[in-house]
Amino acid sequence: MSWTRQQRDTATRNKFAPRVEALEDRTVPTATVTQNGNLISITGIGNSNNSIKITDNGLNSAGAIQVSGTILGGFFSSTAVTPGAPIIVVISTKGGKDNVTYNVTGSFNRVTPGTMPAAAVSATGGRIINATLGAGDDSFIFTGNDPSSSSHPGDPSGATGPRFGPKGFDVVNATLQVFVNGGAGNDRIGLNFAGQISTGSVNLQAFGAAGDDQVYITEDVDGQNNSSTNNALIDGGSGHNTLGLILYQNQLFVGPAPNFLPTPYTGSTGKVQGRNGDTAIVTNGVIVTGVSFKDVIQL
Repeated sequence: MSWTRQQRDTATRNKFAPRVEALEDRTVPTATVTQNGNLISITGIGNSNNSIKITDNGLNSAGAIQVSGTILGGFFSSTAVTPGAPIIVVISTKGGKDNVTYNVTGSFNRVTPGTMPAAAVSATGGRIINATLGAGDDSFIFTGNDPSSSSHPGDPSGATGPRFGPKGFDVVNATLQVFVNGGAGNDRIGLNFAGQISTGSVNLQAFGAAGDDQVYITEDVDGQNNSSTNNALIDGGSGHNTLGLILYQNQLFVGPAPNFLPTPYTGSTGKVQGRNGDTAIVTNGVIVTGVSFKDVIQL
């Protein structure tokens, strides 16, 4: 077969042109996830950098808690837990630069077995979350958004109508405890809760430990009845830290959204423990100790 000069030139270019080939997946698993009854343990391997995403639908049914990222197997899905029991999640990432996000997509609402059989099958007692991040510049963000919680006709305050402010998730006849210790390093910890608390408890605690940390707790509470408790605590530890504890009373309304911001919330116990050199950003009613008065910004 005779080729034209143009055909020969094209064949030569194709022969020596650089080729792009797909590389094999070199992601190295850096954590393990195990479950024993209502206890889920997420544990780092050595001092590797962990990137872990936890998604929680608020129930106790199979698949309620899913973990992805740099874990063995790449994905974990929880097995069913006894209805009404709280699920305990223990996270220990050890050394390295770790990034953990925990996102709640459904409310914690424990149903009395027998009253609503369909719901009682996957009813939850809530969550107890304990995270220790270890040495390294780490990040831990806890937040939630229940798509079905845009209105609350059964709000304990008696108000009805859409929610003014961020959507979140509710704690009803259940408990939510989140305890995070950043360990050594310059860490960023953010714990966010928005929703109502009815015959339940919410307890958020964040400790920066050693290093220059950014530690925030933000709450936007719809309402809280007399059978509920709500506590928030921040301790910056050593270093020069920025500490923020923002507590607001969310508003419920009927009709167009009113033109005002949520008001400071007084239904909880909020405390910031810092040291000279820290900056504290707080709303009214939050107790601040250890931080120089000139470094306290009150919203």
